[in-house]
Amino acid sequence: NTVIKSIIKFIGNSILFYIVITILFDYINKINIQKIGKNKDENNKQKKWSNKKVFLISFAVIIICWLPYFLTYYPGLTTGDSMNQIFQSIGLENLSSHHPVIHTGVISLFIHIGNYFSSLNLGIALYTIFQMLIMALIFSYSIYYMNKKQLPKWTLVISLLFYSIYPINPLFSLMMWKDIIFAGLMLLFVVNTYDIIQVNNKISMKKMIIYVINIILLILFRNNGLYVIILMIPFLLLLGRKKSKIIISVFIIALVLYFIIKHLPNKYKK
Repeated sequence: NTVIKSIIKFIGNSILFYIVITILFDYINKINIQKIGKNKDENNKQKKWSNKKVFLISFAVIIICWLPYFLTYYPGLTTGDSMNQIFQSIGLENLSSHHPVIHTGVISLFIHIGNYFSSLNLGIALYTIFQMLIMALIFSYSIYYMNKKQLPKWTLVISLLFYSIYPINPLFSLMMWKDIIFAGLMLLFVVNTYDIIQVNNKISMKKMIIYVINIILLILFRNNGLYVIILMIPFLLLLGRKKSKIIISVFIIALVLYFIIKHLPNKYKK
């Protein structure tokens, strides 16, 4: 009974997700088609400057709003998983695939810097600052992208307010936990996916490389990210029917590279 309920729940959530995403993408496309400037060169310059300004202001506002949380909870927030990864990074526990190796490696880098100065707190604080910057950059990029697609200004303001002052966001940005960066990568994946499947949007080699890297990191930072990617492929093919060959190629390349990266260490084990 539990299995059947889980399957029904998954199918229902998948259909709901597909409907919501489709409506959202259609809405953004309609807004995109609207504005035609009289002087294209001038408009493009203005838009480019505007986008950069929006990104920088968003980043600054988010960091300023998060700073009191960092000072309050210095050097950062840790969990049981965090301590396991810290112990693994300093050799008190064996490295385990239970936690993403890439995430443990990042933690290890900052913990070793802290240990060099004989301060574990410094290592945790440096990791916390790193994670705060990563999340703030991702959130700012999503606002930048919304502005680039000429969404109404109120959507940008609401998004910025949500990212900067909704307590869950700054608190989670301080938490040494694999799910935090994974969540940020998931947001990037949604933005990059929309950019890829847009009907009138050209897919450059740069965009494809960024998308492939995004997919690989998404899987490396959380093991079940692989299932998220695989289960999303059919929906992405439906949403981007005219680009199905490119989408399939990108996912095949990303998955092949992921398995090569994952099994590469085993090749050099004694």
